[in-house]
Amino acid sequence: MKIAVLGDGGWGTALALTAYNNGHHVIVWGAFQENVDAVNRDHKNRFLAGVDLPHNLPFTTDMKEAVSGAQLVVLASPSQYLRGTVTALAPYLDRENQIVVDISKGIEVGTLLRMSELCESILGGTRYVVLSGPSHAEEVSRKVPTAVVAASK
Repeated sequence: MKIAVLGDGGWGTALALTAYNNGHHVIVWGAFQENVDAVNRDHKNRFLAGVDLPHNLPFTTDMKEAVSGAQLVVLASPSQYLRGTVTALAPYLDRENQIVVDISKGIEVGTLLRMSELCESILGGTRYVVLSGPSHAEEVSRKVPTAVVAASK
């Protein structure tokens, strides 16, 4: 299965690594070229210290490349950047064939919208799942057991 992870911070990278280690084809989108270049060159992410990344786990700044053909699109941007990420995603999202999994936490400052409300306002009738729980990126990347809950309408 192809999985696009949108957000190249610690949490997005940890989930991307977990999916990759379970045999999925994963691509990670990041908004900042300098970070994407550094990860592709060094196979380390400064937001997930001490974790070596596989050489064939690609990072890109090209949204279309990231989501094209993906069955799952994982939203892993920090809450204050999620609106921009989802707005950039909208033209490329195949609402009939792709499932959006939101792992972003928090509320949007200014609007006080939950991440699910923010996504609904931009993506409309998308198949949408929230994945949340008491987990930490550094532990997930080291395969420390955790528990999360998935919820959808």
